[in-house]
Amino acid sequence: MKRLTHSDWAAISSALPALYSQRNLANLAFAWMRVAKELTAADLLITCELDTASYEIKRPFAYPFDTQVAKLAPAFIELSAKVPEMIAGYSDGVLFGPATSRMTQRQFERTDVFNEFHRPLGVRYQFAGFAIGLAEPHIGFIIERKSRDYSSRDETVLRHLAEHYGAAAQNVRSFTAMAGEVNALTHATELAGKGVVFLTRNFALRGMTGLASKLFTKFFADWRNRSALPDAVTRWMRGQVAKVAEQRAIGSPLQPLRVGTGQQQLTIRLVLDPVEPPMLVVNETRESITVEALRQFGLTPRETEVLYWLVQGKTNAEIGVLLGTSEGTARKHVERILLHFGTNNRTATVLHVVERLQGNDN
Repeated sequence: MKRLTHSDWAAISSALPALYSQRNLANLAFAWMRVAKELTAADLLITCELDTASYEIKRPFAYPFDTQVAKLAPAFIELSAKVPEMIAGYSDGVLFGPATSRMTQRQFERTDVFNEFHRPLGVRYQFAGFAIGLAEPHIGFIIERKSRDYSSRDETVLRHLAEHYGAAAQNVRSFTAMAGEVNALTHATELAGKGVVFLTRNFALRGMTGLASKLFTKFFADWRNRSALPDAVTRWMRGQVAKVAEQRAIGSPLQPLRVGTGQQQLTIRLVLDPVEPPMLVVNETRESITVEALRQFGLTPRETEVLYWLVQGKTNAEIGVLLGTSEGTARKHVERILLHFGTNNRTATVLHVVERLQGNDN
């Protein structure tokens, strides 16, 4: 690599505070691109998180921003992956250098990636690389010029900048993870008396409080693998996430998971946040009214289940979902329950049932 001049080193050094002071990847990307543009006289820069196995671009950023660049950027990696000289470099995450280090400029200008990406943007010479020393997801970048190919001096400058980009990005990721831990612990303190399970953004187990572990052990006899959630919890959680995705909303899931029989019951709620990683809140409850307690009223097994949810304040539609029946079927069960007790409405029925149960306790 070409040795840099004193002014080159001075320019790189003066840019470092702007890189290492960033606390999110978007701001870091723009800070890095501004520096790289100035030091290499580039006309266009794009950075993105990149899955090198699937060529999937995540969060592309362009500088200077242009709507046409934003429109064409997602196709860049897909088209590049079809160029044999570039496939190895992108798939193993080590591509670094100008396009002409792997083919001639004439060959490059015959590719689809040039004709469908570079030509419409009016740029001709490309330099591509990755933030050095950074674990997946990788951060890739391309730097474009309208005229003049990239020199060995440019490559040396960009290699140093890429090393600092990787180090600064790792700092941002560590800072984000640490901030998430602090917030999670704060939530855990606020939820004193309840178990807390910390999840990754992909809903894998990251850790849990001692109380959560104790409650899982008590209510899930088949929980053997302590590095993962109980199977029943995982299935329920996936269902809740799917429901939230269908509604296109972030918030409390539609239904908590309740495990256990009799008066002892484990309640698990999934807490979603647009910024922080998800978590589960776990607590043991003791219900004064149970399905078993309602059997004394002489209803059919299904009517007893409907009465239980009626006491919990559920609507006919909700009861239908909980019992896997239609709303109309749930309504007919409620009508028969009202007839059985001789009451006129749901509220009167619930009051009558509660009074009868409290009288039995006394």
